[in-house]
Amino acid sequence: MVFRLLQNSNRFRRLGVVAGCLLTYLIVFFLVQPSLSEDTSKKSTRRTQRSNGNTSPRSYERRQREREHEEEHEDEEEHEEENGGTSGGGGTGGGSGGGTTTGSSYVVLAYNDLGMHCMNQDFSQLCILPPFNSLHAQVILRGKEPRIVTQGATVKYSIPGNTFSIGKTNFWNFASALFGTNLPPDIGLTGNGLAGVMAPTGTNDWAAIGIPLTPIDDLGNLNPYPLGEVNVEIQGTQVATTRAVVPVS
Repeated sequence: MVFRLLQNSNRFRRLGVVAGCLLTYLIVFFLVQPSLSEDTSKKSTRRTQRSNGNTSPRSYERRQREREHEEEHEDEEEHEEENGGTSGGGGTGGGSGGGTTTGSSYVVLAYNDLGMHCMNQDFSQLCILPPFNSLHAQVILRGKEPRIVTQGATVKYSIPGNTFSIGKTNFWNFASALFGTNLPPDIGLTGNGLAGVMAPTGTNDWAAIGIPLTPIDDLGNLNPYPLGEVNVEIQGTQVATTRAVVPVS
């Protein structure tokens, strides 16, 4: 009886060992197999992308943008050849402060660097600030490698609808007493008027400093945000135009 019990005990022990081995195998199989399959899938995907010359969506988008840019540049060159690279009239610049002329290779960007300039209307008692505003412009020659133009161009400015300041303020009556200089009508402290030619600054732009602008337009209306107009001429031909706000109050 004891001998039989020992035999049965050994048999159960062997069965337990076999069952444990089988369970271990199943656990390892189900844990490792998905990881191997995932690695294999990733490697296959990378090989497919390399064979197609596309490693990521970003690289595809970048190449797409480059192709579109090349096509636009080719269209511009063809258009310039058809028009002989000269002005075709009709400015496209506006409130954005940057513009060109149809068929032209030039573009001009205009801006005011003072912001809202305040000034007296009456200078008989004191002077806070004189009529003194500014307008800057940068001229760019377009192309595969754009170039900033610093010479060989004539850059003109004007203030349409606000062409005179005499009578809108008594500044010129007191300019001599306040600043020790006799100024001609509608000429500011730097010698600039409400229209003229901008001067190169030596720092890649052109400027008209000291424009004697008031916030009253030629019809007598209050307008603290008048638009300055900038025109670029090359050898007497207008090649670019734009407008920019020249604020004053």
